[in-house]
Amino acid sequence: MTTMATLNDVRSNLIQRGYPPEQVDAMLDLAGRMMLEGALASKDDLNQLRNEFAEFKVEMNQRFAEVHVEMNQRFAEMRVEMNQKFAEMHIEMNERLAEMRVEMNQKFDDMRVEMSERLAEMRVEMSQKFAEQDVRASNFENRIIKWVFGAVFAGVVLNTGITSLLLVILPRLVD
Repeated sequence: MTTMATLNDVRSNLIQRGYPPEQVDAMLDLAGRMMLEGALASKDDLNQLRNEFAEFKVEMNQRFAEVHVEMNQRFAEMRVEMNQKFAEMHIEMNERLAEMRVEMNQKFDDMRVEMSERLAEMRVEMSQKFAEQDVRASNFENRIIKWVFGAVFAGVVLNTGITSLLLVILPRLVD
């Protein structure tokens, strides 16, 4: 890799990181002079170049610090804005959920009323059926009681008749 290719890569990387092209070119020019003239330059020239390079580094560090502070401020502003939007969305979602709760509660109340009405109708139907069953059972019991009473009465009458006959016939037979 040649020195020019390396310097071009360094230049493009610095510009991509946000450093102004003029300052990057000035730094590379300074670095180039240092490399080319290093052997021919005096100590004062070298010290001056080193001082210029050190000043450039300090200036770049300051600029980077400023950019860093600016980015932190932008991020803080974005955080505040996002928090506000999330708060608005949260409020909106709570309102929608409250509306849905009201609708669902209304539907449940309607269902509860409908079910209560249906259960009341079923209770009435069941009470009527039980009443009909009670009437049928009562009629059946009355018929059975009448039949049993009739049978018992007939048995008593028959028994009395037989006893009366025996009382009348038996003395005559014995005589």
